[in-house]
Amino acid sequence: MFGWSKANMKGYFPWSLMDNFEWGEGFETRFGLYYVNYKDGLFTRHPKLSTKWYIRFLEEKDIK
Repeated sequence: MFGWSKANMKGYFPWSLMDNFEWGEGFETRFGLYYVNYKDGLFTRHPKLSTKWYIRFLEEKDIK
């Protein structure tokens, strides 16, 4: 049986059903925690407000 106490988790990658929609939409519709500037040639990433919310959400959780 699987138990969280036995998992060797050193990081977390947020993934959701919305990521699948993003792939289908291409570069037209924006999803995710970061805005990516595709026009500057550097693909500069800028955190959205949802990024700050998500960080606070994780900090408030006692994940053990």
